[in-house]
This record gives sequence, C-alpha cells and structure tokens, in this order.
Amino acid sequence: MTGLFNSFFLIVYSLSGISKIMSFCSRSTEEIFGLFISIAFAVDSVKYIVNEFDHFYCFPEDYVGNATGDVVKRAAAGVYYECDPAKPLLSVLLLITTVYVGVAIFNFKYSRYLNADKRVLVADYSLVIGVAAGAFIGSFIFKHIELKKFIVDETRPLFQAANFQYPPAAAVGAALGLGFMISILFFMEGNIAESIVNNPSNKLKKGSAFHLDMFVTGVINAILSIFTLPWCTVLCPTLLSTSEL
Repeated sequence: MTGLFNSFFLIVYSLSGISKIMSFCSRSTEEIFGLFISIAFAVDSVKYIVNEFDHFYCFPEDYVGNATGDVVKRAAAGVYYECDPAKPLLSVLLLITTVYVGVAIFNFKYSRYLNADKRVLVADYSLVIGVAAGAFIGSFIFKHIELKKFIVDETRPLFQAANFQYPPAAAVGAALGLGFMISILFFMEGNIAESIVNNPSNKLKKGSAFHLDMFVTGVINAILSIFTLPWCTVLCPTLLSTSEL
C-alpha cells in the first residue's frame, strides 16, 4: 500500500508539472547529491564487510580455551557462527578488485592506447567490467569458498498480488505518510539525476523529459507494488546511460 501511495504522488507530480522547480537547482546541489549517493553505497559496502568479519573471522580454538570477549559473549547467548576467516578476507579482496579494475578502466580514456573514441567507449563500460571481474574471481577462482548468496523462495509464485482486503485506518494513514515521504525522495533523486545527465557538457541531442520519466516511474512502481516486488528508480540507469543517450 505504501508503494501505491508513492506511485500516486509521483503521477500527481508529473501531471502537475512540479518538476519545473528544478530550474532553481544549482550545480552545487547536484554535486552534493552525487556525493551523498557515493557515500551511501560506500557505507553499505563497509557495513557488509564488517558484518562478515564479525560473523566469520574467528578460529575453532577460540571456542576452546583462549576465547576472546566477543566469543564468550556469543557462547553465553547461545549464538555460534561458522569459523571461516577466508570468507571475510575474500570479501575484502573482491571489494578492492572491483574498485581497482573499475577505476583503472575508467581512467583508460586518458591513456595513449587506441584512438579517442575507442578509449571513451571502453571507459563507458568500466563499472560493468569491474563488477564482472569481481564476480569471475569470486565464482570461479575462489569457488571453493562459499559466500553468502541471495535467498530466493522458489515455492512462492513470482507474480502474486498483495492482499488489500479491509486494511485498518491506522495502516492506511501510516502507508499514506510513508508513501508521501518516499515520493519526495524519488522526486529529488530522479530530477537531480536527470539534471546531471542533461548538463550542457554532455551535449545530448534530445530534449529532457522530467515529467514523462516521473510518470513512467510511478506507473511501473504501482505495478511492482501490487505484486509486492522491489521498486525501481531512474537514478542509476539514467546516470549510467548518459553516453548512450
């Protein structure tokens, strides 16, 4: 229900032309938002690495004899994790590899190899190449180390509509408030991302479509919300498709 309210507000924003206020957005605001997105991704990555070390960076002998304070606390609570230091260390290796390869490929456009157009073409796929390199190392070279995988409930139908029968008034009010706040976040990130893409320095040949993108995002998220699927946003695809646009 929160997603439906979010989609409703996005469609209202698009039909009312409220995206016009982005003409007052300065370049500094765009840069600050880009920095915020970078920090958010970096924090999530670090949190995952810290969690891996907290769960798996231990040794079997720690539970027998020289137990650290953390291990004693876990044992007292009846919580035991598999001791496998290779898992967090591999996670760090994959993190460094992905970042290094991505940055190295992105900086390839400043090298002396190939011509300018081909260097830019290779640099445009730096993120894809970096992720592919990390995935290859983790899945094939270190395939004997089993990392955490995304759990999929294969018994649940993929397209199963949510149950909206007679929700209480309190739930509707809470969903309305959350949907409005989330719509503000979607509005800000979508419009600022498009402002970055439509910067004159990118020399795009086609005009901008702020309201159309907002409308399409609202319709797609409404459908996803009905089937309780994750929402989508225009942020990353828009920023990554600048060259293609």
